[in-house]
Amino acid sequence: MSSWIQGRLGRVPLFWQPHLGGWALFALATFPLKVLMWGSVGKAVVLTLVRETLGFVGTLGLREVYRRAPIGLGRPLRLAGVLVAGAMALSWVEAGCCGKLAFVAEAPALAGMQRMGTLYFRGMLYVVWGMLYFWIRGRMAERARMEAEAKAQRAELMLLRAQASPHFLFNAFNTILAGLEGDPKALQPVVQGLADYLRYSLRHKEMAEVLLSEEFEAALNYLTVEKARFGEDVEMGSHLGEGAMGARVPAVFLQPLEENAVKHGMKTSPMPLRVTMRADVLPDGRVWLEVANTGAWIEPGAGAGGREGGGQGLSILRRRLGLLYGDRHEFSVASAGGEVRVRVVIPASPMEGGVG
Repeated sequence: MSSWIQGRLGRVPLFWQPHLGGWALFALATFPLKVLMWGSVGKAVVLTLVRETLGFVGTLGLREVYRRAPIGLGRPLRLAGVLVAGAMALSWVEAGCCGKLAFVAEAPALAGMQRMGTLYFRGMLYVVWGMLYFWIRGRMAERARMEAEAKAQRAELMLLRAQASPHFLFNAFNTILAGLEGDPKALQPVVQGLADYLRYSLRHKEMAEVLLSEEFEAALNYLTVEKARFGEDVEMGSHLGEGAMGARVPAVFLQPLEENAVKHGMKTSPMPLRVTMRADVLPDGRVWLEVANTGAWIEPGAGAGGREGGGQGLSILRRRLGLLYGDRHEFSVASAGGEVRVRVVIPASPMEGGVG
């Protein structure tokens, strides 16, 4: 029942939730005071209906004025002037209408107190209402801005993720075409690896996160295709820690690291090129993933014959990580002893982005 109510309330615009609820609570809270002042439940009911209806409708009118006025929380003096002017105008209208009630006019002393109370206390009420209105409007604007940013971020993430697969498909199909002229039976692991990888990509195309064990298996399928492509010139190794199998990572996350290792490792490594993929959990619960390859790291712009450090695949991956985790991730490259290691550490907490 409570979830049903929350669902219905969630569909009500942000302005109307406090506006409706606030006036209803205010009418209930002030009703005993009206009974005490006028000594009659009937008179209190009439006065409540008149005053709170005027307040409810009048603040809707103020809302329309405030929506069109070039004011906001960033201009406090102008905002204060408009709030006071609007509150006093509405208070005078309310005081005049309540003074027309027969039982109010018949009690001059109480009528005077009623009028002063309306002008002073209701005026303060409408000033507070106006401040809350601008605060809520600011929240709504901030929510709209955040939703727009989130939508743009999701679109960029989907685009970045889509860019991760074409290189792999291009290489896989070239390998298949080349193998058709030689030994077609040797293509079986290539076709099977390609099919498994495509099945994985389609099954998880709308998912923000996947199990690391699934991502690891898909990455091994990628290496299977590359192994068939380069034959004895490539050796593979892998290790997935048992504690990391249930960790959640972005989908199509390891493939850019492997592509970088194979593509650029072939240019700088003595043959055979060895590519090793490892993943495990740190003592603090964070997940680390590393793809290493024999060879040397050459910084971008090192020359036509050199290897550009990282390449487009790693640039895309870095952008994805930045969008998903902000400054809560680590990305490092180490080159020593004839081996290049690209290491990523990501938090175990949920990602900031919505689509991986």
